[in-house]
Parts: sequence; structure tokens; C-alpha cells
Amino acid sequence: MKLKFLTAMVLASALGASAQNLTVQPEFWYSGFKDNNLQLLIHGENISRYKASVNTPAATLSSEQRVQNPNYLFLNMKINGTGSFEITLQDSTKKKNHQKISYEIKSRTSRSYGFSDKDLIYMLMPDRFANGDPSNDNVAGYLEKADNTDPNGRHGGDLKGISDNVDYFKKLGVTALWINPLLENNMPAYSYHGYAITDFYKVDARFGSNADYKALADRLHQNGIKLIMDMVFNHCGSNNFIYKDVPDSTWFHFWDKYTTSNYRGTICFDPHASKDDLKYMLNGWFDRTMPDINQNNEMMMTYLIQNSIWWAEYLGLDGIRMDTYPYNDKYAMRKWCDRMHEEFPNFSLLGECWLNDNPFTTYYAAGVKNLDGFTSGLDHVTDFPLTFALNKGFQEQNGWDTGILRVYQNFVSDYLQPYPEKNVVFIDNHDINRIYTDIHDIDKLKMIYTIVLTTRGIPCLYYGSEVLYESEKPGDGFKRKNMYGGWQGDTKNAFTGAGLSADEKDMLSFISTLANFRKSSSAFSGKLTHFVPQDGVYVYFRINGNDKVMVAINNSDTDKSLDLSRFQECLGGIKSMKNILTGNTTPLQNALSVPKKTPQVWELK
Repeated sequence: MKLKFLTAMVLASALGASAQNLTVQPEFWYSGFKDNNLQLLIHGENISRYKASVNTPAATLSSEQRVQNPNYLFLNMKINGTGSFEITLQDSTKKKNHQKISYEIKSRTSRSYGFSDKDLIYMLMPDRFANGDPSNDNVAGYLEKADNTDPNGRHGGDLKGISDNVDYFKKLGVTALWINPLLENNMPAYSYHGYAITDFYKVDARFGSNADYKALADRLHQNGIKLIMDMVFNHCGSNNFIYKDVPDSTWFHFWDKYTTSNYRGTICFDPHASKDDLKYMLNGWFDRTMPDINQNNEMMMTYLIQNSIWWAEYLGLDGIRMDTYPYNDKYAMRKWCDRMHEEFPNFSLLGECWLNDNPFTTYYAAGVKNLDGFTSGLDHVTDFPLTFALNKGFQEQNGWDTGILRVYQNFVSDYLQPYPEKNVVFIDNHDINRIYTDIHDIDKLKMIYTIVLTTRGIPCLYYGSEVLYESEKPGDGFKRKNMYGGWQGDTKNAFTGAGLSADEKDMLSFISTLANFRKSSSAFSGKLTHFVPQDGVYVYFRINGNDKVMVAINNSDTDKSLDLSRFQECLGGIKSMKNILTGNTTPLQNALSVPKKTPQVWELK
């Protein structure tokens, strides 16, 4: 959109006659935050000509703020306590015109736990997980209708479908749920994924309501499962009112013609980068229907930060996963991190840093002080380098630096990070092929999942992969197909096991066994000690006090016998070994047999 057209649109909107149909965000607030300032957004035709007044001990009106677009009025308030009150808006041009807004300041619950390497995260896409309430598949006023036959359409999964299957998460060994965005995406097509948000304060009605989201959060917490909310600051949907009727020309990045990002995240920390490249990286649009947000606009950033605080308090969140992290202005995002940690000290902030090499991911990792002086403030980053090392390593022959050595060397790079155990580790997700597509070998998959579930870091499973999902065709829709058993008439049901093949049941049992053992042992929050792979066999230990686990991955084509004297520094004092995958216990021997293409996980006593 050209700026001259934007200006014409704003000026034309000033012709309206009265304030009505107001949007007020946030719709309520809380008392007890360390920062007691509130920026209240009021949107309505010609609302800027109204003057506000507040008469309550709960809040003080510090100032009014007007912007280029007369359809906005911002009230800067100080929160002093709790209570319900009215905000009076008086038309400055017509004394008889006034309007009242009912508002409430609530008490905080102060729930904030965060997540750590004690947890196992399960990631799911709500539209594709389970359709618990078919009556909300199509909702009046929403542009896209459900079509379960279209891989890229809406399929009808919802909040009730997730809530109905809490017992499945518990049985699987999951301790935290990461749900792709549930907020309104009222776009004409292809917005089932949730990343084209059209209202930052409202759950999409095809998923349910804000109250349904809160009820799910409460149910998860009652069952010992944490909740991670997926958020987006880089862009929104083009039908979002703050873009359709933009406050001013600096809230978004506008170009003379449609311009995409160059998608080169490394530019953000490249010491030799040109300003032009950086501009295209940060200001270019992610997609035609996703206008790029300007985090350098202070009012816009305050709006986004307050939205995170509001949802964290309302739902009692344990963490936030921030989408497309490097595409945002890094200094603005550091401010977001600081504000979230100020109000929620134990809160977990995870940045999606889709960068292929360890030095690149490290730039944003927890506790890293970069040479340019920047520190991200994040608690966790996505460990894409490990994902790619696993994928490539198990598709090639073992060599000096290939095969299982590639995986070993990935962990050597941990010297770059003070807290590599905070990385979120995974093998597939909603943006890349299912691992069973790339590696159609169940034995190799078991070795990969053993590493994901037992190495340093916080493991994350992508829904359906536990029952051997694969991406049958190119395209995002095939990476995000419906969960077995989530729809009426499904012939397979992952939740009950009905109709699953022997291989699917075997993989589900394998992952569940490891996940539940992980849940019961503190070893996976302890030290990682690994040994250089020999003859295709990779051995490492997880040790936390008296809790010790030995993992042996035989990625070769022949059975191996390991001389355990090599591992004496980790086996000192051990008398017995229990194979977690078979249940067999044996006294510690001088040698250990490891069959070809198999993992072994031993609890040491």
C-alpha cells in the first residue's frame, strides 16, 4: 500500500458523525503489576474528538493521546487498585453527545511456573487435532468455511477437542502443551494455522471462546500439564482492524509495492551486513496477507506487550512461544522479555529461531552475551541445528564427521552457550516434513526419538508423529493432517489405539515408555557426558546426583559388544542396570551387547 493512499484513507475516515460501536482493548486489566501503567486503546468513528474522564480510586487518567487517525483515542492510566467503574467520553464539538464505557480492574492470581528440562512439550495445531464440537465448524461472520477435504482448508478442530483428550497427554507422558495460535484469524482462506491474527484479544469462535481457552488452561493445570501460548509480533492478518484502519503510517512497514522479507535471519547479527539487507529482512512482509508490524513504534509495542501480559495473567500461562523471532526488531523484543520477566519472574519465553547452524542460534540463546553487546533476554530457543543434524546424520553413512558423528559434533558446539539445557529439541514440526517422510525406517526413528527424549534440553513432540505420521505430499497441509480419532467416522484412533497398525502401536508404546520414564527420573535435568562414537555406536550418560542413565545408540549395520571399562568414569559404584525399553535388569557386566540399529536406555543403580 502506498503512503499517499493510506493518508487519503485516514482523512476520509474523519467525515463520520459520532462515536459508536467502540472497540476497547484490553477489555479489562489487573491490579498488582510492578508497572502500574496501562495504555487503553479505544477505536470508533471520530472518537479522537471526545475527551475522557474517570472518577474511581482504582485508576487515574494520566493523559489522553491522539494519533493521525481520528478513529483512535488512547488513554494512559495509572492503576491504583481493583474495582468496576465507568469511563466517560464527552464530545468536544457537541456537548450533548457523550458515551460511557464500563471497565474493570481485577485482582491478579500471580500464577507463574515456567517450563524446564524436567518437562516434555507436546505441540499441536488446534484445527487439525480433534473436532470436539462440530457445531462451531462454521460461524456467522467468519469468511472461511470448513472443508475437511481440503488439505489447506479449515477442518474443524477446536478447544473442546483438546480438552477431551487431556488423559491422552497424561498417558503419553506429556507435561506441557504448546498450542499453535488460537486467536481470531478471520481471513478469506488459508488461515487455519492461526498465524494471521485479526484480533489479538479474541479466540477464534471456530475454536471456541476466551472462556473456553481459560477452562482448558485450568483443566491442564489441574492435571499437571503446563500451557505454552503461541504468539506473533512480526505480523498480523490483513483483516485486523489495526491494519484496516491503521492508527498512523508508522504502525506497520509500508512499501510502494508489495515487498517480501529476504528471509535471511543471519543479517540480524552479521557484523558486515548492509543496512539495505537489514531493512528487507526486518521490514519486508512475510506474506501478502500478513502486514509487517513495526516494533519500533512505541505505542504499537506497548499494545503488543500488554497483550502478552493480559493473556499470561488471564490464562495463568507457563510460557510463550514467539513466532519468527529474528524477523522482529531485536531491541524491542528485549524490552518485551524484560517486561514479561518483571511481571512473571518464573515465566518461560521461547523464541522460534529458525537458523541452521549453532553459532547463529546461539546469538539468541539464553544467557549469551554477544560481542556486539546484545543479549536477547530469552529463556529458550528452538534447536533447529540439532534437528538438521539428526535428520542428515541418520540418512548418511557413518564416517569421520558424518552419520552418528554429525550428531555428536552438534553437541560439541554447546561450548557456545552457557545454558544449552534450555534449548527446545525436536525432530519435526508444523513447518518441516514429518521425520517419517524423510527417514522411512522405524529402527532409525527409534534411535532419533531416543536422542530427542534423553539428551540435554527440553524435548518437544509434534502431534501425530508418535503414531508414524508422514507428509505424503508436498505442501504445508500434508505436514498438518488431522489426528487419528479426532473426527467422527475416523477408522483409526490414536487416543484409544483402535485401528492403528502394529508399527503405529509399537512407536506409540516406545515413545510413551521413554516419555514416562523421563518424567520419573531427575537424571535428565543433570549433566550430559558423551563419548566419541566408535564403529557407529554413540554412548552418553545423564547424571544428576544418584540418578544415572546410560544411553547407547548403535547406528551401524552389525551387532556390537561394548567394553564397559571405557565408561568407568560414569559407571563407578554402579552394581546393576535396568533396560527401560525391555524392563530387564542385569548386574553390571564387563561388556554390553547392543544389537544393530537399536537404542538402549539403561537406568543405573
